[in-house]
Amino acid sequence: MTEYIILSDIHDNLEHLLKVLSRYKSKPVICLGDIFEVLVSKSKLETFRFETLDQVLYYDPKMTEILDSVRMIKGNQEERLEQLVPSEKLPRKLYELLNNMQETVLLEERFLFIHGQQFVWEEIEYDLWCPNVDIPNPFCLFYGHSHHDAFFELVDRQPIKIDFTYSKPIFLDPNKKYLINVGAIKNDPLSYVILDTKNNFITFYH
Repeated sequence: MTEYIILSDIHDNLEHLLKVLSRYKSKPVICLGDIFEVLVSKSKLETFRFETLDQVLYYDPKMTEILDSVRMIKGNQEERLEQLVPSEKLPRKLYELLNNMQETVLLEERFLFIHGQQFVWEEIEYDLWCPNVDIPNPFCLFYGHSHHDAFFELVDRQPIKIDFTYSKPIFLDPNKKYLINVGAIKNDPLSYVILDTKNNFITFYH
């Protein structure tokens, strides 16, 4: 398989997730994290006292069933969920999902996937944010977290914004470095990316 569906930031929007997955039943999917919408903010972590799962999230078992065959990366929502809920209080399928998540996924030594909460972000123009990262070799870094799809070429550590057209494939020059924000499934319109590793193309969809 050379085509992958890359999506991120579901935030409990099961309807949008099903809409995407129903289009591509035979293609592998990589999710870059933030599946759930955690109800306890980061600022309340230290004072929170767990009693029931409903305090922390609206858990729909269908979400974990649907994502059972999806390659999962841990987002900041999942990190916070693990901090708030004792592991023995998690439903079994939810515990397994969280336990099997990876921090990163690397395909073919060239395509790296991460959520993005690990980065320092910079606003390079009004309401356009990009992580401040360096890529040592020709590489493609896919991420989410900001909920805005965007495409950059990295030149001398500076991100150069590249405009794109939805549903139109973009060739990835194997000698260049790219930063690719796949957007968010929770958004309306939702956004995601298809990666063709054989032909070096990405296509943004919404």
